[in-house]
Amino acid sequence: MASQPEVGVSDFVLLDNLTTDKFIENLHLRLQRVVKYLLRYIVLR
Repeated sequence: MASQPEVGVSDFVLLDNLTTDKFIENLHLRLQRVVKYLLRYIVLR
């Protein structure tokens, strides 16, 4: 992934007021980006 803006917080320790909801939300955002990247890669092959 070439120099795209950061999605979510890269290190969970840096989350403000760490709660389960914020943790899951951040994880969802980051995994959603990975899935989109992989789908584009697979489709273009």
